[in-house]
Amino acid sequence: MKFRYIKNISGLLGSNVISQVILLLSLPTVSLLYDPEDFGKFGIVFSIVSIMAIITLLKSDAYILSLERNNKHYISIYFKSIILSIMLLTTIIFILIIVSNYFFKNNYTKYYFSVEEFIYIFLIVISYNVCQLTSSMFVNKNKIFKLAQTNVARSVFLIFFQILFGNIKLVYGLWYAEFLSRIGQIILMSSTIFEFLSKINTKQIKSGWKNYWIGLKPYSFFAMPASLLSALTQYLPILFMATIVDLKAAGLYFMANRIITIPIGMLSQSVSKAFVAEFVQIESENKIKLIRNTIFVLFSVSLLIVFSYHLLYPLLLKYEPENWNGILDVISIVIFLTIPILTISSISQLFNLLGVQKLLLLTELIKLLFVCSFLLLYQYIGSNAISFYVLLVAIITLGYFIQLLVLIHPINRLRVK
Repeated sequence: MKFRYIKNISGLLGSNVISQVILLLSLPTVSLLYDPEDFGKFGIVFSIVSIMAIITLLKSDAYILSLERNNKHYISIYFKSIILSIMLLTTIIFILIIVSNYFFKNNYTKYYFSVEEFIYIFLIVISYNVCQLTSSMFVNKNKIFKLAQTNVARSVFLIFFQILFGNIKLVYGLWYAEFLSRIGQIILMSSTIFEFLSKINTKQIKSGWKNYWIGLKPYSFFAMPASLLSALTQYLPILFMATIVDLKAAGLYFMANRIITIPIGMLSQSVSKAFVAEFVQIESENKIKLIRNTIFVLFSVSLLIVFSYHLLYPLLLKYEPENWNGILDVISIVIFLTIPILTISSISQLFNLLGVQKLLLLTELIKLLFVCSFLLLYQYIGSNAISFYVLLVAIITLGYFIQLLVLIHPINRLRVK
């Protein structure tokens, strides 16, 4: 058990480190092809995609993770989750098109979406959801290294398409690159997906929806709202800056997140999946040890990431692109979010496993209220961009550590049991 878990975590950590190195190495080239304003616009799209994915998945990816490895209905659950997410997303996109045309178009904000752009968002969310659900299945079936390989490949695809579309000055180049990189990952996963398809028929998908909903319900009622609140905490500042302040400020902050916190957030999700899959399989006396070891490894890795970046800062400063002046300073601030996101987010699934989902919902609500209060007050206080980033990171970090303090009690209760 111990060896398998260490192997799984090592594979996920390794693939994330490689992905981040690829993103950093590509920064000089990508920054010459796109301006901060381009990434500000894309930041709006990415934020909406991430929020929509959480709503339409209804945490069915977590439901798949919690299944026993020998569960005979896992393939049916996988395809039901894809069908349900497509149905929900179609409904939401239709509503948003109507709202956008009759409300946002009237200059209430600095940016609104056309019907064509909503179709692009629809396709990106679908590809994202399929990747998430398939990744959960990979973890559940202990195919961690296959998943790690596809994650690295997706980063390579992303940079390739960004450079390609940037060179030909394609409108929506960043959008296309995001979509095609996920399609590339799905293709790499296709052998496993076809394996699933070969083991199921339409009758299995049509039947058993009531049992599927009964199994999904606990995740949809507590885990999904908590994840949604967490995503709002992360992406509301980007939407705020892009629509209320200016696209350049949003672009700098989004690029910093793109390089640091978004990959770290995706890593924490992957580690969380491996953690949950292992946690539900082991005996009670080993659970505390698993929690302790996981926290120690992730905290050590996050400190190493922060230390390494600041060590390399003087070298990176020599190659900072002129049109992206200040990006390294923003990264220097945002990188401190690595510690709470990687350490705390990766074990936040404990709230669900320990039956205290309401606590998770409460702590996520507190974090979101902190950020919303800051954004509302900032409109009246005003200051320079750097102080905005510093205060924002400090407030989000405070919210995470409040979450950790709340988490200590159910962990101690597990020790007593």
